[in-house]
Amino acid sequence: MASATARAHGDSAGTAAQGDVAAALLEHMAPTITASGWAIADRVRQLAEACRRWGADPDAFDVITWCEAVGRA
Repeated sequence: MASATARAHGDSAGTAAQGDVAAALLEHMAPTITASGWAIADRVRQLAEACRRWGADPDAFDVITWCEAVGRA
């Protein structure tokens, strides 16, 4: 069985929350990101700030999709 789910955020509260979640995830993962050489700490901070700015933008909109599959043996 397979299905898909989508959730959209187009209001200021929803996009602000999504921007905060994305920023918090980047901040939480910053030690791994920098230790792995994927980005320097300043860039991770800039990306987190950009996520929050995006969430505060009145034109912001996002959609999150999930695909689910359940198999039986």
